[in-house]
Amino acid sequence: MERYYNLAGETVMEQYFVPDTNGNPLASRIILKNYDNVAERFFQNTDALFGFFIHELSRLGNGEATFVSDRPGTGVQPLLHLDAPAHKYVLVPIYHTRDINDPLHAQLDAFLQPAFDNVARFDGFITSTAAQAAHIKARFPQANVLTMPAVTTAPTSQSELKPITERPKQLLYVGRLAVDRQIDQLIRVAALVKAKKADVQLDIYGYGDPEYVKTLTSLIEELKLQGNVHLMDYHADMEARYDDYQILLNTALADGGPMAIPEAMSHGIPAVSYRFNYGPADMINDGVDGFLIDQGNQLAMSDRVISLLSDATQLTSVSEAAFKQMHENQTHLKVWHQWQRALNMKEA
Repeated sequence: MERYYNLAGETVMEQYFVPDTNGNPLASRIILKNYDNVAERFFQNTDALFGFFIHELSRLGNGEATFVSDRPGTGVQPLLHLDAPAHKYVLVPIYHTRDINDPLHAQLDAFLQPAFDNVARFDGFITSTAAQAAHIKARFPQANVLTMPAVTTAPTSQSELKPITERPKQLLYVGRLAVDRQIDQLIRVAALVKAKKADVQLDIYGYGDPEYVKTLTSLIEELKLQGNVHLMDYHADMEARYDDYQILLNTALADGGPMAIPEAMSHGIPAVSYRFNYGPADMINDGVDGFLIDQGNQLAMSDRVISLLSDATQLTSVSEAAFKQMHENQTHLKVWHQWQRALNMKEA
């Protein structure tokens, strides 16, 4: 049993458990105590408690409450069952279909399916790229589909760009380590670069299935890249690490919108990325603040990396352009105003 207290030391909630089929604790009953003049309210699980929670927020908001679900697996069903007046939006942070080659007709992601089956019950759907928004709108013409940047920055006047040629490290990747991210191709790109730049360094940040990570370690050993490619695991402090690097690489097959690309660009790191749905073509102005590479073309990606590492003037130019793009167009204030307009929010 778990017991929760408020700052006065009073019990406000109790949660009871029973063992599941594997012997792990499974919530069987939740008791909310002394809320709104009711001694005890009983809930079967956390989903029921969450439903009550958002219903109360809606009630207290007098019809003005706005909910944005950014985790489809957690938020869609409670919002569907919310019968109180409120504005409801679903953020689409992932690829919306199971088949990455058919965004217009393929079976929908299981977590998003209930939302798209009930388009009229939501005020809108929010994506981080115009390309995904266009595909969803084409498939569901009646839906209100919005595009909102996933990364914001301070304005140029409050930001400082560390010169790209003064950074101690070269290449990095940030994201999940998974088959659809094609990290094996990323490692092979590093091998091609090494043929021309023997001291090249690639740091790969992220976590993944241990068995898949083992295959990456084996590939690094097979290609004799132990001194060049490093699996760095997950780090929560990437914001403090970006300024050490010069180029971000991305060899994904598909993604819902890789946040690492705009994050890196905000630090003046140009991205060299495969083309895929969704993200790179929306985020990168090809040849100006980064480079787009045809899917699977490892040789073209390695050539581009070698060119950048060999030409300080070119590298500086794309670095400055990436920094400018983010710090002029995606500032905290500008994006906040976009949210206000999109959600019809009143000025504070």
